[in-house]
Amino acid sequence: MYIFTISRLAFAASTVFFGFFWGRGVELAATTIYGLRLFGSYLDAKNFLNRGTWISIIGFLLSLILENLFR
Repeated sequence: MYIFTISRLAFAASTVFFGFFWGRGVELAATTIYGLRLFGSYLDAKNFLNRGTWISIIGFLLSLILENLFR
């Protein structure tokens, strides 16, 4: 199933993207994102990074499992 392969690659890319922010330090990244006025508050920016990281990791694992089930 190509859809699971594509979703796995998309989640892998987003995991790398959010992992970059974790590598820099979530506080520094949240401060930078808040400084760009992308979010209304620092806590919103930090929650976005936390939520995005977890969703990308769980999505990647789920896509990997589903891809192997339907092979």
